[in-house]
Amino acid sequence: MKKLLSGIALLAATAPSVNAEELDSGFYIFPSIGYFLLDDDRNADNTATASFAVGYQFNNRFSTEAAYGIFDTESNVTGKDIDGSYYHVDAVYHLNDDDTLQPYVLAGIGNMDLGIPNSENDAETSYNAGAGFKRHLTENLSLRAEARMFYGNDSNNKDALLNFGLVYLFGGSSSSYAEESSADDSNYDSDGDGIMDSQDQCPNTATGAEVDGSGCVIVAAVVAPKDSDNDGVADSADQCPNTPAGRTVDANGCELDADGDSVVDGADKCPETPEGAKVDETGCSLAIAETITQTLHVKFPNNSSIVPSSAKPEIKELSVFMTSYPATKVTIEGHTDSSGEAKYNQYLSEKRAKAIAKILVEDYGIESSRVDAIGYGEEKPIADNTSAEGRKQNRRVEAVIEATK
Repeated sequence: MKKLLSGIALLAATAPSVNAEELDSGFYIFPSIGYFLLDDDRNADNTATASFAVGYQFNNRFSTEAAYGIFDTESNVTGKDIDGSYYHVDAVYHLNDDDTLQPYVLAGIGNMDLGIPNSENDAETSYNAGAGFKRHLTENLSLRAEARMFYGNDSNNKDALLNFGLVYLFGGSSSSYAEESSADDSNYDSDGDGIMDSQDQCPNTATGAEVDGSGCVIVAAVVAPKDSDNDGVADSADQCPNTPAGRTVDANGCELDADGDSVVDGADKCPETPEGAKVDETGCSLAIAETITQTLHVKFPNNSSIVPSSAKPEIKELSVFMTSYPATKVTIEGHTDSSGEAKYNQYLSEKRAKAIAKILVEDYGIESSRVDAIGYGEEKPIADNTSAEGRKQNRRVEAVIEATK
């Protein structure tokens, strides 16, 4: 099975593209092989399967088909062989008109027969739905791969099927194909230069080029491409046609933005804005208007300054804010409640603050000159230390963010 999947993937990747619209309707056949993943309640081994489908393609999007498949498996209870078969009628809807790869969805109804003796659910109505893709190999031939889920109406069993095969579309009809077939080949002009193919000595002339009687480009008549905004990129390739004079542009004719702040270099008054910084219309970093204090909900282990992994997302969020506003600095303040000795509380709060500051610098790339840490111990309570709830509020870490001068 693994070799089969590898071969199909290689074929799909290397096959040439064809025009899926050349044949847009007709009958088709779909012989395939696959692998059934049977519901555990069936007490039977997963197994390979073979099936054959006949369908009718109404257009490039919609088709219907009927399929019949067989498989052999073995009972996990009795060890005896089980002959299985299934048939179903489905509606298939392709999600695009692409001429190379067409994903699709399908749904249908049918019957599943496992041929299990003395079983009430050996044959039952089954519903199925799935999705897959069709890779066009030639005008009539396509590779098709899909996955389906079958639901047994009586047993409530859910079986999965992986299926691979080739689709062959018979005849079909297409307005463009009929027009080409009815045209006289000797009077056809493939490149649209006004010279019939039978007389065209240069059959792949670019559209719009002036040619001579043999269908070849007249060199003297070639005109330099127009460049309305004089940025060095022809109008036909210029994605930014009104570039101001003197601006430096890329191959698409659009102005450069060296620091990636979405303000082009020609209008950027701060051309070296740090990556990720928020900027105004002139390309300069935005500044905060007032000092911001943010509480970090870090649950340190008892008598420890090791920062738990659960606190990392909140510290990362702080680093993103500082990256967005590069003209800021932060002071990490550690606080404790009044439990224990004041000297030890002072030491522990300072150590915890420094641990968080270290993560900002080393893990998230904030410059050390923008990060400070200080411990206040029990000096700055925000609640009553005589109650458990108050002490919990006092055990905190705060980030004080302010604009640099």
